[in-house]
Amino acid sequence: MAIQIGVAPFPPVSGAFGDRRLFLCRPGDPMLIGWWTDDQCGHEQAEDGPICLVIGRRASSADLDRLHSRFGVPMESLIEFRLRAQGSRAALRRQAREALKARGIERFAVLYVKDGQEHRSPWFSSRERAQAARAVLKAKHGAAVVYAD
Repeated sequence: MAIQIGVAPFPPVSGAFGDRRLFLCRPGDPMLIGWWTDDQCGHEQAEDGPICLVIGRRASSADLDRLHSRFGVPMESLIEFRLRAQGSRAALRRQAREALKARGIERFAVLYVKDGQEHRSPWFSSRERAQAARAVLKAKHGAAVVYAD
């Protein structure tokens, strides 16, 4: 997911390539045109789009310094963006789940047995919908329970 951080410091250009908005992006972001790897760092801009500063998880400090000097983005922001990307996917999901729980947001699924194997329904955001799904699955397959995560 791209994060807008400001505008480029150079003078405006009219017509094509005139969009001076700056976005921090990770390799693989749908906003990007090119193919970037996790050890790369640079920038790209489509003809009518904003400037995307691409920072991979293993980008070098020298590459970050180049972006800092060219676009005037604070070095601390670039380093923080790179460090946030270095956490494992599981750790990031766990942090997001804990943040939702801290706000009182839970998700629910229904566990049921079908042909001797345990299955799980898709996630529901409300307990009421999960209970309704449980009633349907219980009538169809026998035992079913609501699981809260």
